[in-house]
Formats: sequence, structure tokens, C-alpha cells
Amino acid sequence: RGGLARTMIPLLAGPPIMGPPTREMLAKLGHVKWCVIATYACAVGRFWAKDPFGALNDLFGGLFGTFLLREDPSMEPCFRCLKESPLGAMSDGGLTCLLPYMF
Repeated sequence: RGGLARTMIPLLAGPPIMGPPTREMLAKLGHVKWCVIATYACAVGRFWAKDPFGALNDLFGGLFGTFLLREDPSMEPCFRCLKESPLGAMSDGGLTCLLPYMF
């Protein structure tokens, strides 16, 4: 039992990213916006290709990306719509959604 604890790799989870994004982050998040839009397009494509679970996976990724981009002016209406729906209980959005979007 003691040997198992020594072989485990500790997770290096730092503090969560809080607050508004910096200018450098906003520049990088502009590229992420197009990835989120492409993720939604992939969800539609997978649904048409009769891959419903793949479409659901892409849809969740797109939702996390939309919550991530709450400060983006072009994604803000989508974020507000989702925030007012039952999905609004998922998160307040922002940079705290970066890790779920990556996975």
C-alpha cells in the first residue's frame, strides 16, 4: 500500500485563472474563436454523418468554448443566450473554462 503512493505522479494544478483577460490573451483568444466556430461546424457534420455521440462531444466542446469567450464582442450574444438557459448553471464563463475546453 505504501509503495503505490510513492509511484503516483502529483498533479501540478496551479491557481485558476481569474479576472478579465489581458491584451495578449485577447489576441490569442481571437484564434480560439475560429476554433470554437469550427467545433460547432464539426458537430453538425458528425450529426449528418450519423455519429450522434461524436456530435454531442463536439457540441460540449463548443459550449465550453462559448463560455470561455464571454468577453469576445462577437460571441457575447451567444454567451448571454446560453447563460440565460439552464446551461447557465455550468459556469460563469471566462478564463476558468480554458481547461475544460482543452479537453
